[in-house]
Amino acid sequence: MMSNHMSTHNLFHEILQKKDPQLVWEFLGLRPSDTTEEELIGYYSQLLQHTWHDCHDQIVSGFQWMSNPVCVNILYETALNEDIEPMDYRPIARKCTWALADIGTKEAREKLRLLAICGNTIIESYAQKRLDHWEQEHDRKGMKVRFRKANKYLYLDFYPQLEHAIETQGQQIITAQQTENEIIVYQAYNPAIADYAVKHQKFGGEHYSFNRMTWIKPNFLWMMYRSGWASKPDQERILAISIKKDFFLTLLREGELSSIDQSTHQEVSIWKRWLHNSEVRIQWDPHHRPDGTRLDRKAIQIGIKGSLQKAFCSKKIQYIEDITDYVHEQRKYIQSNDFQHLKVPVETEMKISDPVILEKLSISR
Repeated sequence: MMSNHMSTHNLFHEILQKKDPQLVWEFLGLRPSDTTEEELIGYYSQLLQHTWHDCHDQIVSGFQWMSNPVCVNILYETALNEDIEPMDYRPIARKCTWALADIGTKEAREKLRLLAICGNTIIESYAQKRLDHWEQEHDRKGMKVRFRKANKYLYLDFYPQLEHAIETQGQQIITAQQTENEIIVYQAYNPAIADYAVKHQKFGGEHYSFNRMTWIKPNFLWMMYRSGWASKPDQERILAISIKKDFFLTLLREGELSSIDQSTHQEVSIWKRWLHNSEVRIQWDPHHRPDGTRLDRKAIQIGIKGSLQKAFCSKKIQYIEDITDYVHEQRKYIQSNDFQHLKVPVETEMKISDPVILEKLSISR
């Protein structure tokens, strides 16, 4: 194993000078701790351009293992490189299409579409096969979390691909898995409450208190910010909860904003009376990037008590899934500031048409 950056750099350039295929194989077998993944991608991409060795298939396998979005263009160009000799009578394009499918981003999918019409019938067949099996291969790509109780999925993408998909200013309700009848919200609990909820598919049991307001959060990264990626006391378990969309809209209609500064009420006394009588409290709080940086965009969280809380806990939930393992997998990227590989749920803005809700909550349009 090499011990410093210069030795890695020198070995790579020695390989290029000597053009020794055996040195390439040895280099690919190393995992130098002093070399970043971006540097390794740079070395691999240079090696892919040379035809004096027969390690191209192994190099592309490395890209497939990394699943790094940076590799998309490299894989696309490599697939079309006619100078690379086939391995086991198969062109390098076969491995490249598999790697693109494993990366699984929208850019990777677009490159597969281009390969499927590139004019080379062999390459086109490989690319089209991966496109035809795109949805079935989400499990292998690791780009979705399975909701076992409902046999549904929470679809994921790499954070850089989604970072600019939603407005970075204003107040919008952003969530995943929206359908005509369903919306996903998140809550964090201690293990005792979470275990009961997953087992019974509702909230209750000796550890759950109906005397405390319960808060739901439609936005995943906001939940992660508040729970410290499932690391704070009594927030060690993250639950994804499917609730009926009409019930969610009822909460918005019934709710009162917990801050007079955000409320449409002009008089403090009137606002306090409405807030006291309401079973739903709504807060707009600053959204945050994965590194904790504040955004101008606001995230919503909704507190529920009384009869609406009881309805939420027992009648309005469609299914509950514990996604803590997935959160732990992603937390390692937060700890290493590696947002390139961070996978988060694909979320979109909820379109609200009710004028009462729009005015009350000052939702950006």
